[in-house]
Amino acid sequence: MVCHQQFDDDYRKVHNQKQHADLIRGKKFIGYRVANAPKNPFEAAKKKSKLGASSANQDTPKTGSTVDGKKIDEENGDGLENYTLPPECSQTIDVVEENPRSGDTDDVVEENPRSGGDTDGPMEADDVLIECNTETVMTAECGTNDNKGEESEKGNTEGANDDLDWLDCAGQLSHLAADFKVVQTLLDGVRGESCPLVETFLTNVKEITSQITEKSQSLHDNAEIVLNNFKEKKKMVDDACPEVVHKFPPHDPGERGEIKHDSERKYLVNIGPHQPKLRKFPQNKDIPAKKQCRFSSTWYMSYPHLEYSIKEDAAYCYVCSLFSSDTSDASDKAWSTCGVRQWHKMMSRGAGKKGKLAEHFESTNHKNALRDFIHFCNESAHIDILLDKDRRANLIQSKHDQMMNREAVTIIMDIERTLARQGLPFRGTTDADNKETDGNFYQLVQLVARHNAVMKRWLDEKRMRPYQVTYLSPHSQNEIITLLGKHVRKQISTEAQMSQMYAVMADTTPDASNKDRLAVALRYVNESGVVKERLLEVKETLDKTGAVHAADIIKSLEDNDLDTTQLAFQSYDFASNVSGKHKGAQAEIEKELERSVPYIPCQAHRTNTVVEHACDSSTMVQELFNILQELYVFFSGSTKRHNLLTTRMKEIEDALNLRNLSKTRWTARAEAIQSVWRSYDAIIAALEDIMSSPPPSDKKTLAVASGLYRRMHNLDFVVAIMVMKNIMMKTMKLTEELQNDELNIVDALGITKATIQSLERVAAEEVDAQIEAACSFAEKLGIDPKHDFERLHRVRRPSRRIDDHQDTASGLTLHQFYRKECRCVLDTLITQLKDKMQPTLDIIKPLEQVLGIPFKLPKPEEVACLAALFPCEVNADVLTVELELFKGLLENAAVTNSVSEAARLAHQHRRTLPLTWKAYQLLLTAPITVAKDERTFSHLKFVKSVYRSTMGDRRLDHLLLLNCEKDLTDGIDLADIMELWALKPRR
Repeated sequence: MVCHQQFDDDYRKVHNQKQHADLIRGKKFIGYRVANAPKNPFEAAKKKSKLGASSANQDTPKTGSTVDGKKIDEENGDGLENYTLPPECSQTIDVVEENPRSGDTDDVVEENPRSGGDTDGPMEADDVLIECNTETVMTAECGTNDNKGEESEKGNTEGANDDLDWLDCAGQLSHLAADFKVVQTLLDGVRGESCPLVETFLTNVKEITSQITEKSQSLHDNAEIVLNNFKEKKKMVDDACPEVVHKFPPHDPGERGEIKHDSERKYLVNIGPHQPKLRKFPQNKDIPAKKQCRFSSTWYMSYPHLEYSIKEDAAYCYVCSLFSSDTSDASDKAWSTCGVRQWHKMMSRGAGKKGKLAEHFESTNHKNALRDFIHFCNESAHIDILLDKDRRANLIQSKHDQMMNREAVTIIMDIERTLARQGLPFRGTTDADNKETDGNFYQLVQLVARHNAVMKRWLDEKRMRPYQVTYLSPHSQNEIITLLGKHVRKQISTEAQMSQMYAVMADTTPDASNKDRLAVALRYVNESGVVKERLLEVKETLDKTGAVHAADIIKSLEDNDLDTTQLAFQSYDFASNVSGKHKGAQAEIEKELERSVPYIPCQAHRTNTVVEHACDSSTMVQELFNILQELYVFFSGSTKRHNLLTTRMKEIEDALNLRNLSKTRWTARAEAIQSVWRSYDAIIAALEDIMSSPPPSDKKTLAVASGLYRRMHNLDFVVAIMVMKNIMMKTMKLTEELQNDELNIVDALGITKATIQSLERVAAEEVDAQIEAACSFAEKLGIDPKHDFERLHRVRRPSRRIDDHQDTASGLTLHQFYRKECRCVLDTLITQLKDKMQPTLDIIKPLEQVLGIPFKLPKPEEVACLAALFPCEVNADVLTVELELFKGLLENAAVTNSVSEAARLAHQHRRTLPLTWKAYQLLLTAPITVAKDERTFSHLKFVKSVYRSTMGDRRLDHLLLLNCEKDLTDGIDLADIMELWALKPRR
């Protein structure tokens, strides 16, 4: 048996243990030969000697000579099997298995096809051919005794495959492209001919497709061979160049010690010199206070390689500490070992004398160290790299692999960013068999790999990398998600810091795992003068008391490097644990910060509460919403009934589908009222079809349909839906406007006042008209308004035992009754809107008086009240002067429409009138609603659904941030994330 495998001499023992363990156990002989060596090295040596190749005589061991002290026998070559080749020699193994029964040895010897050696006759079992070669890889060929001819043919084929390279594949591809040109010619011919020859055309098609198939298959096979060879060589290169990792030295030069390894130098070169900038450096008490007795950070500008040790309070030379020389000069040696701290002599030591800094950085020792530093940084200039071709190739290959791996990991990051942005789950089912491959993340990676060569290579070459890493594991997912989330949060906190004032908004909700989640959001004005509402953090809160809420909010601000002295406003909903004046979160924050932080309650929550109270004030309106909900449940509970309603709705123009009533968002019930009103005729027709359906029919369905039909033909229902559709639509539009991020508090209250005025006009002028319209609509439905009203609301006369004149008891007429019901709803709505809005008006009164439109010159006391609202101290007199000048700018610009236009003008003149812009910035920062938190909770339902309820808190926080702030997520520079990711250990 002959084993033809290539390997380095160092891997001989490993190869034998893996491939020939049975021979070792049987104590059978294993011979080796050098790749590309001739069969008879002695004759080859003679030929080389005749040609004058003296090097061959030196490199080829001769019979009878001594190699490493061992005699080589001329007849049987004894001693060669124990001879160890030098590292630069390459060998090929001939594994010879002896037959224990006959004692004979069967050999099959093949020369490497590339060697061109003689193949006549078998080789003796104990013949070993040795030839020094610059290659370090051994040739492998496999064969058996039984079919020597087949093995010879296979060896020739493998030798030809070994000669293939990518240029051959490129040539084949070019040749294949020529056949496609022939295909195009055939297509052009058959398109242009009026009477094409079908038989000839099909024959040509068959012939050309056969050629293309054959060439494509050949090209595919050759490309696979070349690619496998490349991977094998690459793996051997990676194994031949292991990285040596040393402990990272401290950055502080006083703790660093002596630098011994290049890996330590590389680490320090990457992070640069240690140049801390302290607010006040320690004083050297040995130096008089009148002189320079402290280190100065301004010296870094003049001497970029200067370092300072906080531990030793001494100055060091960055370059000399990395490349110290054996100098006898104590002054130069101090710059790299113990440091220098004679601060009064650093810049000057008297007239005409240079300071210690200039003296050292101009010294010969420093210049020599700087020269070594430059050569070290320029790795391509190293003499060992210039002379060592293998190392140069390894470095080039390493750089190439780093670029390819970097691109693959960037694609993985982009996939994770996309999934997080869309709020999609990453992982699959919890089934142990396919949980790693069934998720969206893994499948998207596979999808990209099918169309992207870089990702396909990354997955295919997994086994060639250390630890077979792919960075697709849950741990790697969390690591990348964390980096992405921190990047977005850092950008938000940076913008809020630069604005120098911000408002905080917070709200809580339970998640899918029944944990109470606190969402903290910010409202601020960015550098462009645009209002931004951003989510800062979502975390679990363990207690709902005001003190705990306040502590959680302040901790979120401080953890993100936000200065609490810049907190201008706070906004929450109506819950007593946050809105309480004494123990609510808003009061606890003021106690913690020891100053006043105005609390503006959420106007959208207040509007929703007011609408709920107004609707509850009338039993007629309550019955209206009961019927609307029953209609939705009835038709959505059966596909047959739903299809019947849909068919009827197609006959009506602008019909709307029925909407479910929201239990919390009362203002959204306007859509449910509008859908029933627009589809009134279709609903009636669908109910009639169900009632008239032939038996057998579900009795319960018929009873419910009959009851809904009768209640929709009720005058109370018709009047209620006619009046409430207008009222609810006004409140819904108000809520939608209040939830606009760019709306300011003054305009928001102006919109609320306008809505109140509109409702007052409805109560005074439009109620009677709407009642008349309802009666007319009821008549079209076949309802007698007067008769139906008397049936539903007949006069309840008292007993004669109570009233002897019961005939004289008065009752309400149709218009009086319905006017009373409508006014009850409207009066409650108007009164509570005014009452709930008044506290907010009191808070922002200085802003409205000074900055409202039309702009007027404010009084000094008004400006003083405005200055008191700022989170920082503002000079009211200076602000008054600026406002006087700003009034002229407003008049010249003809700004009379809104506060937003005036704020834009103030932003344009923020450098000349800074306090005026700060005043408008304060106005724009005032929050109106906590809609940002509510939108976050809507995203929470998708990001942490019942199918993802085991998600960790940190992962949830970052995924929500990436999902809610889509514009910032899209703007992430993955190159920056890659740099941060590469700094992590085990990269």
